[in-house]
Formats: sequence, C-alpha cells, structure tokens
Amino acid sequence: MFRVLFVITNYRFLEGNLGHKLLLFFAAVRLDCAMAAYLVAPVFVFWMLYIAIKKKFLLVIARYITIVLTIPVIIICLMNIGNYTNWQTVINKRVLLYFENLAEVTHFMSTAQLVLSPIFILGFCWMAVYFHKYFVKREHEVSAGKRAAVVNFLAAAPLFLFARGGFQITPINESAAYYSVYKTNCHASVNPVYYFVHDVSGYFSVNNKYVFFKWPEAEKTFRNMMKETDRDTMRLTEVQKPNLVFIILESWTADVIEQLGGEKGVTPFTDELIDESLLFTQCYGPGYRTDAGLVSVLAGYPSQPDNAIIAYPAKIENLPSFCETLKRQGYGSSFFYGGDITFAEMKSFIVQQGFEYISDKNNYAARHRNSKWGAHDGKVLESQANYLSFQKQPFFSCVLTLSTHEPFEVPIKHKFEHETEPGMFKNSAYYTDQCLKKYFSRVKKTGWYKNTLFVLVADHGHHLPLRRSLNTPESKRITCILTGGALRQQLRGKKWNGVMNQHDLVKMLAPYYKVDPKKYRFAKDPFKATSPFAWYSNENVLGIVTRKGPAIYDIHTQTITGNKMAVNEAKAYLQVTYKDFTSR
Repeated sequence: MFRVLFVITNYRFLEGNLGHKLLLFFAAVRLDCAMAAYLVAPVFVFWMLYIAIKKKFLLVIARYITIVLTIPVIIICLMNIGNYTNWQTVINKRVLLYFENLAEVTHFMSTAQLVLSPIFILGFCWMAVYFHKYFVKREHEVSAGKRAAVVNFLAAAPLFLFARGGFQITPINESAAYYSVYKTNCHASVNPVYYFVHDVSGYFSVNNKYVFFKWPEAEKTFRNMMKETDRDTMRLTEVQKPNLVFIILESWTADVIEQLGGEKGVTPFTDELIDESLLFTQCYGPGYRTDAGLVSVLAGYPSQPDNAIIAYPAKIENLPSFCETLKRQGYGSSFFYGGDITFAEMKSFIVQQGFEYISDKNNYAARHRNSKWGAHDGKVLESQANYLSFQKQPFFSCVLTLSTHEPFEVPIKHKFEHETEPGMFKNSAYYTDQCLKKYFSRVKKTGWYKNTLFVLVADHGHHLPLRRSLNTPESKRITCILTGGALRQQLRGKKWNGVMNQHDLVKMLAPYYKVDPKKYRFAKDPFKATSPFAWYSNENVLGIVTRKGPAIYDIHTQTITGNKMAVNEAKAYLQVTYKDFTSR
C-alpha cells in the first residue's frame, strides 16, 4: 500500500517503460517478506509462550508489541515518501539529525503537507488497529489448541527462512530489491523500514565500510590527486588584511544562473554582479544538504555519503577553522541565519568554529519571522549589513540564506508559475536575488566595502528547477562568485573554468589571510591543482568530474558510468576521507 503511494507521489522520477516500472513490485517481495518476518518474530515468541502456558497477559504483551511496532513502520513509510520527493534518497539515519528539533522539521513542509500528514498517520494507524482487532486478536483467542501449537511450531522454520531471505550463503540485504539500472525504480522497490533500521543500526559505531583498495594503493592515488604546482597562486586582492564575507546561498544550483547556462530571468541581479566579479563556472558541491555544505565551506571538509560529521560534536571540534585562525589575527567574527541555529547541530559546529556573534531567528521581532523557517533573506541580509557597519575592521562574517528552501514560500508577487515546484523554486531564487540587489546597493555605500572580499557560494545543488537526478554531476554544479571592493580590478568580469569543489575555497583563500593551507588536507587550490577534479557523493553514488568529463560509480550495484580510472580515483578519495572521518 505504501509502495503504491510512493510510486504515485514520485512517479516523475521513475524511468523505463510501464512494464519495467511495474517490475518494482515483484522485486520488492523478498525484502518485504524479510522485514515482515522480523516484525512478526517478537509477537510470535509471546504467542508460542501463550500456547504453552495459557497466560492471558502474554497475549496482551503481544498485542502491544504489535501496536508499538506498527506505528513507527507507518511513520517511516510516510516520511520516506516525502523525503524522496525532496532529496531522492531512501530515508536513512541522517534523519535522526533533524529529530532533535521536530518543530524545525515542519518547515520543510507545505501547509497542505502539515495538515494532511497527521491525518494520514492517524488514518493508517486506525486501519492497522482495526485489522489487528478483527483478524489477529480474534484468531489468537480461538486458536490455542494442540493443532495451533503444531502449526506454529512448524511455522518457526519458514519464519526464520523469510527473515534470512532464503537458502543463500549470506542473509538478505537491500540489494535484493535492486532490479533496475534506474536508481529511483530500485528505491521504490526497496523496503524503507528495512533500509532505515539497517542504516540506523550503525549510527553509534562508525567504521570505514568504504574500503576499495589496499591502503598503500589508496593513499598513493589520493596523493596524486591532490598534487599542486609550485607556482604562486593567482592574486585575488591587493588589500592588506581584507575583510571577508561569506554569503552561503541555500540551494543555489548553477541552473538558476543564466551566465552558467541556467534558466533565464531567475537571478537577473546576480547575472549583473558577475560582470564585476570573478565567476567559477565549474564549481561542484560534494554533498546535497546544508549540514554538509556548512562544513565544506567553512572547514574545507568534504561530505560523507551516508553520514554527517556535524552530528558528532567530538569530531567537529577537531576540524580546521578559518574563523579561529582569523580571530588570532585580530578579526572580529559573526554568523547570521534567519532560522533556528540549533537545527541539525548547526549551532554546535558554528560555536566550535569560533564565531563570536551568532544571530538567528530569535534575534528578530515576531513581525519579521514571516517565513516558516524564521526570518526571510531580506531581513537577515539587512541585519548583517547593519551590524558590520558598526564593527571594527578587519572582520569575518557569514550569512546563511534560507528562502530558497522548501516549501519555497516568499513574500513577493509571483514572477514565475507558482502551481509547480520548479516555478515555486524559481520564485524563491528570484526573491533572494532581489534581496542581494538591495544588500549590495547598500553595502557599496559603506566605508568598509572597498576593503571587503565577498564570496557567494551555494551550500549544495538541487534537482530543481530542471528536475535533475541528484545522482548526476549536473545537479551538483553550484553558484560560486568572488566579488567586492577588495577584488583585484584585473579579475573583474573574468571567468575561471577549472573544475573545483566547494570545499576548495578555503584553501584558495588561505594565502591572503595568512592561514596555513596544510590544514586543509582534503582541499586543493584550484589555481595550482595539477589534475583538477570535483568529487561528490550521496547514499547512492560516488561521482567525479575531471577534465575528461564525469564518471559515476553506483554504490549498490557497483556499476560504472564513464571512465573507470576516474571512478577508481573517486573511490580512493572516499576511502581516505572516510577513514579520517571515522578516526576523528
């Protein structure tokens, strides 16, 4: 039933002809049976005990176990449907990162989703209780004789066999449901409860499961990938101790920037700003969520395909900090966000990075918190501009925008069609673009603008507005712009076409701010890289973009698209970086 709902809701992501799509229901059977067997097993134990000793309380325990197990199954299945619509991944342990602040989770949802979700949950729970009451419970009460004892004893073996998935050497796992070369078709056939429970089981014991090569070989490949020339890096500024302002743009994929080949008219001001800026045309985000993007931009640390280092305070305290280094040089520091900074462990990371002043939605009056997340980008950018105008130079400041996050509700008249997701997304990007126009119009009149380097970079890419697959490199290409009064005149209006990652930014900026570039082991200076590449990952694939083009490795089916040598480099990069993640 939930699989039918999943298919209906996410049908646009499915590929192949109708017959191939329908096969997903058959491919799902084995894993569904295994999950059903696991859920039945504890109830089965108490039912067998009841047959043996005839104590009614054992039936009561079995009944409540059923209810306790049924409710999370329903919630997981429903959440998986919504989760896939946004991120195109099966629900996994990363969702636990958001459960710490359930109020903020609702901001992902539209008003209709907020209203319908509890109705669906309650409706399905009622249905489950109804079936249990009129079928299972009644059967228990009338089938406690010798025949039932024999039947249930004989049922133990098939129950075990179902849970194991058959007679094969190794027990069943998620790959049993992967029947297609099309990723979404496989995601529709996989059992989301099995996938989620299996993934969560390893939440507290992090180990490097991405070992593809012997360690000397992996390390050698990694070192070759990270080689840089001895030549001086490109000079970005002539200003001594320039101010630095990061504007981290929520979901600003390259597909909303016309000068990057994106949709026309979505970000007209940004396209104008590019004419006086240095544009990086081939910048890619390694992850697909803000928690990974923040760590990538500020700490120069790549994302993990199935985890988030930001969820582990003991690990993030050991990450390098651009902010902390600048503080030791006399820089003031500040961080601005319109939402709840405690969401998804962001505050822990921001504090440990060393930001002195942190502003979130609690710093705004109720009338300004007109976004589901908190305060819209216009107010947040205005607040940061006001704050900096009263700060001693030099300073380092960061803004994280949010208006281009689901559900894309913005306080302006719609410029694009708003009945569709792509249209809503473009409206929200247009709104943030207009906020940036007002912001730069204002800060250009200040005394500190001429001493300031601005970095506009997306936290991650997005499948909208072109409905791209999040497994493809095109969905990872993001906005990355250097501008401001401190930018060298010779670089204004120029484009850098080299392939680079989002987390390379801090290493590129390091020489201008007397930061030791060796701290950023997993980043490279894009101006000095001998073999430029951009790496990305998610729960489904590893991807790499090189001068020769993209290559993709499917983690589950182990299939390769593109150059095999490039895929081996992507594997080696993950193996080495994930080892670092587990050992911190």
